[in-house]
Amino acid sequence: MNLRMIDYENPVEIADDIFWVGYKIEGDPFQCHTYLIKNGKNSILLDPGSNITWNKTREKIRKLIDLKDIKYFICHHQDPDITACMSDVFKEVGVENKFVITHWRTKALLVHYNWNVKFIEVESNNFKLDIAGRKLEFIFTPYMHFPGAICTYDTKTKTMFSSDIFGAFTDEFKLYADNPQDYFEQMKPFHEHYMPSKEIVSAGIERMEKYDINLIAPQHGSIIKKEFIPYIFKKLKQLDVGLFLQYGGYKNIRKLSKANEIFSDIINIIIYETDIFHKMDFMYNSIRKILPIERIVALGFRDGAFVFDSSLSYPIKVDIRYEVMIKKYKEIIFSDDCKIMELKNIADYDFKDNMKVCAFPARNSCGRIMGILFFVLEKDSFLRSIDFEILSNLKKPFEAMLNKELDFYATEEEKAKLLETSIKDELTTLYNRHYFNLLANKEFKKALRYKYPLSVAFLDIDHFKIINDTYGHNVGDAVLRHFSKLIIEKIRESDLAFRYGGEEFVLLFPNADKEKAIEILNRIKKQFDDTDGFNILDRQIGYTFSAGVVQLDNEKDIFELVNKADAKMYEAKQSGRDRIMS
Repeated sequence: MNLRMIDYENPVEIADDIFWVGYKIEGDPFQCHTYLIKNGKNSILLDPGSNITWNKTREKIRKLIDLKDIKYFICHHQDPDITACMSDVFKEVGVENKFVITHWRTKALLVHYNWNVKFIEVESNNFKLDIAGRKLEFIFTPYMHFPGAICTYDTKTKTMFSSDIFGAFTDEFKLYADNPQDYFEQMKPFHEHYMPSKEIVSAGIERMEKYDINLIAPQHGSIIKKEFIPYIFKKLKQLDVGLFLQYGGYKNIRKLSKANEIFSDIINIIIYETDIFHKMDFMYNSIRKILPIERIVALGFRDGAFVFDSSLSYPIKVDIRYEVMIKKYKEIIFSDDCKIMELKNIADYDFKDNMKVCAFPARNSCGRIMGILFFVLEKDSFLRSIDFEILSNLKKPFEAMLNKELDFYATEEEKAKLLETSIKDELTTLYNRHYFNLLANKEFKKALRYKYPLSVAFLDIDHFKIINDTYGHNVGDAVLRHFSKLIIEKIRESDLAFRYGGEEFVLLFPNADKEKAIEILNRIKKQFDDTDGFNILDRQIGYTFSAGVVQLDNEKDIFELVNKADAKMYEAKQSGRDRIMS
């Protein structure tokens, strides 16, 4: 094959019935690749890709086969650069008689996309599959990329497909590596910081060495030909990984040892954990063991600015242009060293007082500024030179984390409206019972973890059946909408309201004791006490509600707490209705 004559606008056959169907993105040093194994009505797509690449990948596939002939989708990991397009794929080809092949650790995360597709777990099939005569084997390489890392080996062509394990930052797009020496040098900047330990790398490579491999087709970087493979394997096993743990010229062995332990944990949580707020919280709680850190705030630039705060469980989006942000923080951005300064706010996100911060700029792989990491220091704290070095070593993993999260949020914003329809009750626009089952126990666990009060109220519209029987179901539905609107108007922004079923409602009050919850409920009840009825569909309808309120004490889960609130509501009913019991 004349590598200079490759037409990247068309599929490229890299082995017998195996095609590169990726998309050459200009200026991207970390290209993502998708591969197709053409196998009739049982064709296989490996690492389908993101919403950025799918349209081009789709065009290439259609030049080879009908999209519906793809029956199997292999996902080597769960990250958006592999899986973001899958929702669109399944919308087009359907999920009937389609299968996602992956490791169970990856499946545990992929099921949250709610594709309603069947999964094949490779370990349940002894790491082997025979797909209409095309025999595949799966090489288990745990923790080389994430806990359930695998590579796929096609026994017919002896081609091995991998995820990030053989990725590289390349100066220009090259589908095939030119030579092993140069390519390994391009792999080093990523893997020195990315791989957690030599032992893990060596164990994974030794498993691969048992196979006769003609070609390595990685998800990132360039394809590695047979004659290059022994050199790449050897150098990977010798690579000094985890270099961010090394500090020169400092003699406090205890602190260094603790720092090594902490940063080993941090790099693992950044690589394997998908929830940025879990990462931020973990980083904060780890670092504060050795440094006077009050909180960590990450500022990311993408269509405005995202603020990720270790003290919060949700992002704050600030509508500020990129150019304005660069100008505001130019002192930090155009410095190679960390900056110590006092700030009143970050991207218009205010602190209570001026806070001393240690700030670092974050750049993506192209060198473009994508954010800033702020370590907010405790008042009157003092940092030594080794402390700055410890914090500086967080820069690379932080940049990888922030880049991934910004890509994730860009994708998630597009999905937000679709998600909204899946978690809201269509009639009342309150959250539905399904979303309660997903969210409520997380709120319960957060209240336990951060030791703040949590109260629950169970509400029921009195004599709702009589309303339906007297006025009809249209009026009954209107009453439900009316009651839901009154709830939303009177609860706090942080409170959560659910239609639990029929005329039953559940309210969650984070950071509110029982007395505060009752006060909020009384605000709702006052609207009923101040009128003899409401104008609903041009009818004067009088109705009331009964409620039970409880506060988190020693319950084992949120459902026990809700059952107690339900029991209190029943007491209110038995006592004459139109009242709140606690």
